Amino acid sequence: MSSNSKSAFFRQSSCLVIATNVGGVCMMAVHTVASKMGKQEYSTFVSLLRLMLILGVPAAALQTIFARQAATVTNERQEEQLRATTRAILIWTFLVWLVCGGAVLAATAPLSRLLAISNPASLYFTVLITLTGMWIPIGKGLLQGKHLFGELGWLQISDGVGRFSVMLLVIFVLAGKAAGGMFAAVVGQVITLVLGA
Repeated sequence: MSSNSKSAFFRQSSCLVIATNVGGVCMMAVHTVASKMGKQEYSTFVSLLRLMLILGVPAAALQTIFARQAATVTNERQEEQLRATTRAILIWTFLVWLVCGGAVLAATAPLSRLLAISNPASLYFTVLITLTGMWIPIGKGLLQGKHLFGELGWLQISDGVGRFSVMLLVIFVLAGKAAGGMFAAVVGQVITLVLGA
């Protein structure tokens, strides 16, 4: 490895570490602001975030899979094959999400009682965030596999900063509750998804 490539690797790695930390600090700060929504609403918000994490488990491997696939591309034919695979996975995850989301929406009343949700919009935003939660790892994996670490770093930052910024607005300006908190999470993830695209 040449000294130039070592320097570039160190610079990109450092930027990625900084971006991950900035995004993480913003994610932690979200809870400081969200705690102002009241004990019951904050409890609902945290429960929905945990539910979101559980629902995102199937997507956990997507970033690694797509990073590996993108890293192995060496010619135009393989690039087109990667594009076709990416489109197919996006379509199939959307269809699976549509069926599962429809089932959740059909059971909104019992789920709201079970989870002590006062506003069903909280549940709707949770359903929406599961789709972005499946798609974002695909974009991150593609960027990682193509060694676009600067862009990957911006994705790490965008979700945290977007979520924290909207949470400030929702809680302090609009006096939002758990539904507003989940809306902030959706906005952060949509910003990340758009940047990743």
